[in-house]
Amino acid sequence: MTYDGPPLFPRRRIALSRRQVILIVVAVAVAVLIPLAVLVGYVYVYGKNHADMRFASDDVTVSDCRRDAVTGRPVGVVDDVSFVATGRAGATP
Repeated sequence: MTYDGPPLFPRRRIALSRRQVILIVVAVAVAVLIPLAVLVGYVYVYGKNHADMRFASDDVTVSDCRRDAVTGRPVGVVDDVSFVATGRAGATP
């Protein structure tokens, strides 16, 4: 039985030059570090964008709650208590 190509596992060691080894090490390092840098950048930007995030409960307060006479559904009166939307507390936009 004969084979046309080289053997699957050659018996001799593959000799790589110093330049080839350096190129392989740099390529592997770049392939690992670029996705890691993208992930670190994403986490940094995500935290910076959401640092001053406010919840609705910080901006409004329910001052009155009653049942609507026509529909029977609950109706709430909400007061603005933040300086964000209007520039002054308690003002209606």
